[in-house]
Amino acid sequence: MRGSLARGRCTVAAIAAAAIVGGCGGGSPPPPPNPLFVNAAGGKDGNLGLASEPLGTISRALQIAGDGYFVIVAPGTYKEALTTDRAGFAAARRLVVLGDFTGEWTRAFGGAPDPRRAEVIVDATGTRQEALKLNSSPDTVVDGFIFRGGPVVANKSPRAEIRSCEISGSPGDGIRVQDSSDAVVFNNLVHDNEGTGIVIVPQSQGVRVLHNTVVRNRERGVTVGNSKAAAPGAFLRNNIVQENGPDGADNVKVFASPDPALDSLRGYDADYNLVFPPAYIPASLRESARHDVNLDAGFVSTDPSEREDFLLRCENPPSCTRGSPALDRGNELGDPYRTCLRKWSAVATGRQDLGPLDLGFHVPLSDPHCGSPAPPRPTP
Repeated sequence: MRGSLARGRCTVAAIAAAAIVGGCGGGSPPPPPNPLFVNAAGGKDGNLGLASEPLGTISRALQIAGDGYFVIVAPGTYKEALTTDRAGFAAARRLVVLGDFTGEWTRAFGGAPDPRRAEVIVDATGTRQEALKLNSSPDTVVDGFIFRGGPVVANKSPRAEIRSCEISGSPGDGIRVQDSSDAVVFNNLVHDNEGTGIVIVPQSQGVRVLHNTVVRNRERGVTVGNSKAAAPGAFLRNNIVQENGPDGADNVKVFASPDPALDSLRGYDADYNLVFPPAYIPASLRESARHDVNLDAGFVSTDPSEREDFLLRCENPPSCTRGSPALDRGNELGDPYRTCLRKWSAVATGRQDLGPLDLGFHVPLSDPHCGSPAPPRPTP
């Protein structure tokens, strides 16, 4: 995304607005509308990007969105690999990309989401590219997508947030945070990727990894740093990291070194996670994680075709045979996380998490984009 303005036809409204500033008559065209809407059902990239006249691809929306823009994506499947590149912006204000899986925002602005779809899927299978690469995109928020066939990467994007997404089927890692200090990885389901589930690589300080479920990734569950440089100050809370690695027992690795430049244990803070089997490198991590749970989370099942199968077994008979050890074991996080999680559910029954926080990924129920910035609703 280079901050280019929309090129295309001028509507009557655009001509009227442009007459004030000299656009549509040989001068600069008017900027695209904010928010921008994308809808796989009938959208076209030649459209203006209104809810009633949506774009057809997310890539086009990211290309033309300016600083401070919202991109709202209606339910459907988008077979594309996405990249944001905001390096050319003079003042890179927050870009917010919302998977509108309930259709709430699309309808609020007069659009028509496909009633047959309730998921926003980005499928990069076969492209050999990232499903999403946030490149030089500070403060960008991505919320509510299912990514398949490629990793989600935050590169040179400090304070980026990846929230309430599902990432699977990548030929590499699931989520990779590189050169992106203070990034947030919150409430994601990361499973069945060929590499590591979540990777925090050097030059990324103070990354927060909160309430994710990281399961059955082929190489490892979570990696912090590498042998060449450190990623200090990582903070891990309330995650489920289970059955990762070639033998199902390579779950959490933090690269330690007596050299501070190579020591990712510097400032590392991890506790209240479920790690099963309890594989930590170095072994001292297990000793310091006093509130960790080292038991099978007890998912309903692990069918990769259904995210609900990775939810926890309910608490009370006779509706279930046994309760999950991940129930009510979380650390009380500050707002907005605590408030949002109480509206969502980590259990298969769909009961909201009103008691002590459950560990791992929660399916958003009410207020699905809670905690993410939202565009102002249109006035009637």
